[in-house]
Parts: sequence; structure tokens; C-alpha cells
Amino acid sequence: MINTLNPSKKPGHDAQHSEVLERIHREYGAPEEKQREAVKKLGKDEFFKIMVTQIQHQDPLKPYQNEQMAAQMAQFTSLEQMMNVNQNLEKLAQAQQPLHNLGAAHLIGKFITADSSRLIHTEGRYSDLNFNLPADAHHVRVVVLNDRGENIREIEAHDLKKGDAKLSWDGKQSNRMPAKSGQYLIQISASTADGKPISVQTQRTEIVHGVAFEGKETVLLTGDVTKPQKILLKNVYKVVEK
Repeated sequence: MINTLNPSKKPGHDAQHSEVLERIHREYGAPEEKQREAVKKLGKDEFFKIMVTQIQHQDPLKPYQNEQMAAQMAQFTSLEQMMNVNQNLEKLAQAQQPLHNLGAAHLIGKFITADSSRLIHTEGRYSDLNFNLPADAHHVRVVVLNDRGENIREIEAHDLKKGDAKLSWDGKQSNRMPAKSGQYLIQISASTADGKPISVQTQRTEIVHGVAFEGKETVLLTGDVTKPQKILLKNVYKVVEK
């Protein structure tokens, strides 16, 4: 029987149409649905859109006042000037980076004193945790913190002698997942055999044998040449000649 309301619809047409859609879906996959991303930062374009929308939907009985318009335009002008200043400062910092790197290269061959409680870790590698004990320690506890101040690992050791000490961190967190590359902070507590606390020193003096540039940070290479220790230039507070 012919469908007079829809002549193109014939018996079996829906079944054929479904088979075609299934074959397209099987061969090419389902079409991706684009999701609208939320805007987390407001710029000058968003500011203008908000202001224009506010004017379009103003109350006819209470029209938009000129003073309010002037105040919002002043806010927009201040916002744009601040954005321009930030961009200029970033360009200035980038232009001075080569000079900063060149100055760091002059530290090669010199002794530096830095805070060893701050270290740079490379994912998948071991990192040495260096400190100094003014007395023999029966128990030592080291807490590794990430850049957000979160406790990601605790390491304990026993019966360490007075003087320079070093513990090796396997680069894994407490959940045994590898820690990402970045800057970390260690907090060290120690005590003697009778339970008295020991003031642990995290200052160390090393000779610089190389310089590396990782992102925006300048890193000094010290210690063993084959397995160098990385010290951030900003953590150095003393430089001496040979």
C-alpha cells in the first residue's frame, strides 16, 4: 500500500535507512559532539560584550546613566593598560634572559653555598637528599613536599654518623607512582639514641662544573660530573673563588 501522506516512504524504507546508518557508524564512527568550553578569564572582548548586552537589555523606565557608562569605560581602560604593562614586562624579562644565562656561566669553577632542602627532581630518576648532622643520629625522618606543599613521600633512616649525610630517593610517591619532574622541598628531623632532637643543617658548599637552562630557571650542576646534582641559581646565597 502506498503512503499518500508521504509518497517517498515505501515499505522497507525505514529498515534500509537504519542499515545505512549502522554501516556508516560502524565504518566511520559516531559523530563527535563539540562541547562548549567555559571561559575562565575575562578579557577586553568579554568586557565589551557584557557592557553591550547590559545596554541592550536596559530598563526603558530607568535608562542607562552616562555616569555609569563613564565609570565602566574607565574600568576597561585601566584593565587594558594593566594588560599592556604585563605584556611589556614579559618581553623585557625575555630580552634579559640571555644576559642572565651568560652571567650564570661565569660561576663555573667557583664554589657556591646553597640550600640543599630545595631540589630539582627528574621523573624516573633517583635524587640525592643531602644534609649535615652535627651529631650522631639514631633516627632520621625526611619528608618530601611538592611545589604545592603536599606530603608525597616519607623516608626514614637509622644510625647515621655525624657530618655530611645523604639519602637516596627513588623518585616515587607514597602510592608508588613516579613523581613528576619539578621542584621539591625536603623537611628533615633527627634525634639521638636517647630521643633528643638534632638541629639538621641543609646548607652545603659545592663547586660548579656546569650550567643548564630548564624552562625559565637557571640550574647549576655540582657534585659528580657523571651524575650531577642540580641547584637552582635563586637558591644560592654565597659564591667564593677557588
